Amino acid sequence: MREISILSDSPRPEKRWSIWSRIVLLLGFWLFIGFAVGTVFLLFPVRWWATLCRDNAWTPATERSGVVLIILLLVLVSFAIANGAMTAFVRSHRVITRLLLVVVTLGAAGTAYWKWINPSTMKGSMAAEQKAGAHFTFGPFPDAGRLASLKGEGYTGVISLLHPAVVPFEPQLIAQEKREAVAAGIELIHLPMLPWVSDNTESMDKLRAIAKAKKGRYYIHCYLGADRVNVARRIIEQETGGLAVIEGAGASTRRSLDEQKKLERGPIFKLEEGLYLIPYPTDEEFLGFVLAGQVKNVVALLDPRDESQKRRIDHERALLAQYSLPFHLVEIGEERYGGRRIVEALQKAKRLEKPTVIHAFFTPGKFKSPIAEAVLIAHRTGLPPLPPSMWKATFAGGKPQLLAPHVAIGPRPTESEFYESIHARGIRTALFVGDASAMPSSDATAASQAGVELRAIAADPAVVLDTLQEGGPYYLYGPGSAAVKEPVRARYAEMMTPIEPVGGKPAETP
Repeated sequence: MREISILSDSPRPEKRWSIWSRIVLLLGFWLFIGFAVGTVFLLFPVRWWATLCRDNAWTPATERSGVVLIILLLVLVSFAIANGAMTAFVRSHRVITRLLLVVVTLGAAGTAYWKWINPSTMKGSMAAEQKAGAHFTFGPFPDAGRLASLKGEGYTGVISLLHPAVVPFEPQLIAQEKREAVAAGIELIHLPMLPWVSDNTESMDKLRAIAKAKKGRYYIHCYLGADRVNVARRIIEQETGGLAVIEGAGASTRRSLDEQKKLERGPIFKLEEGLYLIPYPTDEEFLGFVLAGQVKNVVALLDPRDESQKRRIDHERALLAQYSLPFHLVEIGEERYGGRRIVEALQKAKRLEKPTVIHAFFTPGKFKSPIAEAVLIAHRTGLPPLPPSMWKATFAGGKPQLLAPHVAIGPRPTESEFYESIHARGIRTALFVGDASAMPSSDATAASQAGVELRAIAADPAVVLDTLQEGGPYYLYGPGSAAVKEPVRARYAEMMTPIEPVGGKPAETP
């Protein structure tokens, strides 16, 4: 019988780790290591880059591009470290080695967490103080020492915009600030505000009351970012008639539409100085670019007959009213399109105080957006436009074409097409090109019933071009339309070129 010694010196069998076990370990290490490395990147490379950009007056777009590259580097570095830690963990046969890897990882993450809940250690990465008039100063989260110095400098109180729903850091900071404000003997006014669009009516009303009183000296702060502070600053400016305008050489922290290429629902188009065409903003974009920015008026091109658009209209109207930002609705949509209404809306927007934004739901690019297309065309040409994306359907007699911003040409419409394809696309005048005696009487009847004026016009390019100089939009058809097609196309060729968004590629036009 074979004897087996329990004190055998043979090596312990290696534990086999499944692929799923390795993935779970990798993700665990990456989570904690990424948090720690991300904090280091924020305190050093990001801070260094932001300081360099502002010292050299580089554009916000340049600053953002550099930050994106640093974030990509962060992802690669943290993944490499996490992968190395995971590999060492599974290959090691010593418990002490594995325990050490876990302790070091958790210790690094814990240290990073400690820095986040102690903002005094992060001051270099936050916004510097900015004085607004004689009564309000905006700055980073104040620690106990800063609260004491504010008291000594004669500040009446500290206005905190931190919100308990912004976890995990802000609830702890709210409690900490309350204790330290009591110890410093300075009043703490808590006006909670979420860093995205929300119902902040109560907090904003209290801030308005403080601003209107024009008494005392206040220090205002949130935590990270600047959108909430910029919204508060906007309200103070409104209530004090410009008292809170920031003076000095410091760069504004407000986000600029000039430096932003696109929003979530499409690109941004700068029509002229202070006038922008944008898509309907998301809640975050509303806060960052509209409410916290310098926008003075919002013009919405939406259709309240559409239930989903009506909900957005109601939401936007209530939101902008909360921040005393003028809202102008132009009721228009694909189902009730009118080129002349677009021209009128644009003329109205130009008369408003700038900066002004005009928005449909989408802007041309990734998504179909006839209304936004129409705004671009009307702004460039001054003509009542026919959006190209609305003219891709084929009529019974063939496919129509756009010859000019306000002129379409195509086959003879059927009785139903005078309304469904001509009137519905915003055309109120159809021109029968040829001898009036050749125009079918049924066309006049169908056009009249559809609300479209039908006129006969000579098949003379000069006569047609002279007619097209004013009014419109027009639909051309009839036996003489082929003779005027190319002269009309040539006259308006330059107006049919693509229009470029801010810093992007031209919008597609067929």
